[in-house]
Amino acid sequence: AVTLGADATITGVNETLVGVSGGNNSLTLNNSGVATLNGTVSGVKQLNATGAGTLVVNNTVSGNLVNDQEVTALNGTGGAETITTAAGNGQDGSQTYTMAVTLGADTTLNGVNETLAGVSGGNHSLTLNNSGAAKLNGAVNNVGALVVNGSGTLAVHGTISAGSVNDNEVTTLSGGTVTTSGSQTYGRSVTLGSDNTLSGSSVTFGSTVDGAHGLIVNGQTTLGGPVGNSTALSSLRVNGTAVLNGGRVTTSGGGQTYDEAVTLRTQNVLTDSGSGTIRFNSTIDGPFALQVNSLGDEVFNGAIGRGAPLASLTTDGAGSVGG
Repeated sequence: AVTLGADATITGVNETLVGVSGGNNSLTLNNSGVATLNGTVSGVKQLNATGAGTLVVNNTVSGNLVNDQEVTALNGTGGAETITTAAGNGQDGSQTYTMAVTLGADTTLNGVNETLAGVSGGNHSLTLNNSGAAKLNGAVNNVGALVVNGSGTLAVHGTISAGSVNDNEVTTLSGGTVTTSGSQTYGRSVTLGSDNTLSGSSVTFGSTVDGAHGLIVNGQTTLGGPVGNSTALSSLRVNGTAVLNGGRVTTSGGGQTYDEAVTLRTQNVLTDSGSGTIRFNSTIDGPFALQVNSLGDEVFNGAIGRGAPLASLTTDGAGSVGG
């Protein structure tokens, strides 16, 4: 093991350390080949990887800041990798990975701000526990489970493919697509920073969805909060059964389409403020009032209230019933 008595910089080709006790000092790796951290790295003020080579992390890391500018493999030990940073020693507790990261084990990042350029998951899970801002700036591919559990925020700027997504932070989606073989859950407010398509076995929104962009959801969908309440969506399409429990869905001209059965869990007002069509291609059920407002058409292609009668149905424009 190596003990740091001062800030240390190691410059070389290949660099291998069994373990590091930082003593609240900084460690900088400036390697042109492979730098390998085989043992625990603890008590480091800053861990900097600034060379032109690659970084391999085979054990846990703890300190006050990680600044990683190398292509990186997070392999951990015993099937798990944990990197923890906390504010202190004049550092803000951030973790920054400016090059691609490959997961060789289930990985948890605990910190304040966490920024990743891109992630290749190898079917391992990635958990972000951030109290500040987490940013996924590149594609996240082949992650077993993406879990976002901190008290901070998440900004997604690249596509995501994963086994599942469980996101409990205030989130901005600007990556275009989130695709999972299993479920997607968004527990707090979601803002659309671009048009997005979310595809999974189920997609659940536990809070609001806002943003002047189009949203397509493929899979069993639950809208648990108002949609377009602060900023109307440009359009919404749900290709799957839909549970409406948010009270309001508002679009701004691109219309709304519900391709499969809709269930009302509370009274709902569906509005397109332009001339977009609001279309139901299957049944609507639930013992609550439904109001549908648009300057365009309101189209009902399935039975209404056959399974569970609605309390009432109100429309304000031209419509057609085909069910």
